[in-house]
Amino acid sequence: MSASYRPRTNTDSAAVAPHFTLTTGQGMNPYWTIVRGAATLPAHTSARCELRPPSGRFGLPRPGVRIRLRAFTAVPQTLSRADVRLPPPV
Repeated sequence: MSASYRPRTNTDSAAVAPHFTLTTGQGMNPYWTIVRGAATLPAHTSARCELRPPSGRFGLPRPGVRIRLRAFTAVPQTLSRADVRLPPPV
């Protein structure tokens, strides 16, 4: 699966260690594993990372269903989100 996104910037004055999940509605799914990229994001920096779903696969929902990337940090407690835009079918 490939998707386009813009990395977010850690605007805090300290490093953060985000945890990621993808959702297609309300509720929470298990966290995804960071397989490439930094697990900790230093203050005032942006980064890209590659994530792997807990089961190793992520089934795409039907067209029109919103896929949302959620990033959580424990210290400070934050929740960030971004919609994932899939390329149009070929």
